[in-house]
Amino acid sequence: MSKKYCIIAGKDVASREILQRSITKVTKNQDGIIFARNIEAGYDEYKNFMFAESDIDIVATDVFLNQKFNLFSFIRELEEVPKYWNTPLLVYTSGLDLNMFNRIRKLISNIPFRVMTQPLKETTLTEAISGLIEFKRHNSHTQELQSKIMSLIKVGDPSLIPGSLKMIDEYAKKHPKAMSAAKVNHLKGQLYYDFNLQKKLEAEKMLEDGRKDDADALLRECEEFESSSEQLFLAGHRTSPRYWHILNSLYSLYMDRGDIKEAKKYLSKLIAIFPEESKYAFKMGKIDEIEGNYSSAVRGYLSAWKSYAEDGIGQHDVEEVMEIIDASLESSQIMLREMELSKFTTANQDIGSREYTLIRTMKQHNAMTRTALVQIAKEVPDDSNIFNKIGITYRRTGDYDMALKMYVRALKLEPENFRIRINYAVALAMLGAWDKAKKELAKAERSDTGKEEKAVFTSLDKVMTKKKAEQLAKMLV
Repeated sequence: MSKKYCIIAGKDVASREILQRSITKVTKNQDGIIFARNIEAGYDEYKNFMFAESDIDIVATDVFLNQKFNLFSFIRELEEVPKYWNTPLLVYTSGLDLNMFNRIRKLISNIPFRVMTQPLKETTLTEAISGLIEFKRHNSHTQELQSKIMSLIKVGDPSLIPGSLKMIDEYAKKHPKAMSAAKVNHLKGQLYYDFNLQKKLEAEKMLEDGRKDDADALLRECEEFESSSEQLFLAGHRTSPRYWHILNSLYSLYMDRGDIKEAKKYLSKLIAIFPEESKYAFKMGKIDEIEGNYSSAVRGYLSAWKSYAEDGIGQHDVEEVMEIIDASLESSQIMLREMELSKFTTANQDIGSREYTLIRTMKQHNAMTRTALVQIAKEVPDDSNIFNKIGITYRRTGDYDMALKMYVRALKLEPENFRIRINYAVALAMLGAWDKAKKELAKAERSDTGKEEKAVFTSLDKVMTKKKAEQLAKMLV
C-alpha cells in the first residue's frame, strides 16, 4: 500500500502548526506531512506524488494570488484532471475575505472542498479535515469504478457494456454511501453515451473511406446507445433533480443532437444552481445566438463577463476568454446592424425603451470586452489580433482616434493583414482623412492575395469616394 501524504502550503507559522496538529490527529501520520512555501511549490509536490502513484490525503493552503501561479490556477489544474478529483482541498485565510471564498467556491465542481477562516480553531479544523478525508474514502470507490469503465470504453467493444453495467450495480451494492441512485444512473448513462460518441467518430471515418453501408449500420447502433443514455440520465434526474453532473450530461446530449429547446431547459437548471458560473452564462448566450435572439445573447455574454471581471481576467485561460470576446463582438455587430446603428449611442432612443436599455447593456459589455483585451495584451504584446479587437471596441463607441492608434499598433506587428488595414482605412476616413484612407484601402486590396473580399473592397471604395461617413461606419460597426 502506498504511503499517504498531506501537503500544507502557507506562510503563517501559527496556522501551519495548528494544521499539522489537526491533520496528525485525523491521519495518525505526522511523517507524511509535507510543507511548501507557496501554492506553486505545493502543486509541484502534488504532481510528483501523483506521478509516483502515492496517495494525497488532503491539501491545505492559504490564499495565494501572485501572477505566475495562484490559488485559482491551482484549482483549475485540479478540476481539469479526473484523477485529481479525489484530493480534498482546504483553503484558509482571513475572515474578511468572504468574497474571495465565494469566488473560489464557484470554480469548484468536482473536488471535495472546505474553506476555513482564521484564526483557525483546532477542534473545528479537526472536524473539517476528518469530514473531507471520510468523503475521500467513500468517493475513492466511485473514482476506481470510473477508471475501470473508462478503460473498457477505450477498448471500443460494445459487447463489454452488459458486464460494465453489472459491475456498476455490484459497486453500488458494496458501497452504498458512495453510490447514490442518481450517481448509478449517471455512470450507466455516461457509459452508453461515451460509446455513442466513440462509434460516431468511427462512422465518420467509414464515410471518408467510402464505406457508407457500414457507417449507416454503425450510426443506427449509435442511436440505440444515445437513447439508452438519455433514458438513464432522465431516470437519474427524476431521482435527484439538482445533481449537476446529470444536468450537464443532459445539456451536452441534447446539444449534440441539435435539440436546442431541451438543451436550454437543462442549462437553465444548471444556471439556477450555479448562478455565478461564467461558463454556463456563456453557453446560454451561445444558445440565444443560435436561436437568433441576439439581445439575449449579449446579456448572456455580459453575465459571463461580470463573473470573469470579479475573478480578474488573469485568473482565466486566454483561449477561454478569447472565445467569449469573439462571440460577444460578433453578437454586438449583428445587433448594431439590426438596429441600423454605427456605434453604441442612445441619442435617438427614448429613455426606458427596450432599445435604450439594450444599447446601454451593449455599451457596458463593450467596455468589459476592451478591459479584458487590454489585460490580455499585457500578457501577449506581440498579437496583432488583440490590438485590432481593442480598436474595434473603440470604433463602436465612436472614439476613432483611439481606434486608429490601436490599428497602427496592430499593423506594426502584422503589416500584411488586410483585415486590420481595412479597419485602419475606415478609421482614417471617419477622422476626415479620405485620400489617405483610400490609399490604405488600396494597400489592403493588394495584400489580399485570395481576393475573397473583392466585393467588400468595391463597396468601401464607392462609399469613400462619396465621403459618406455614416454609411461607412455602419458597414463595419
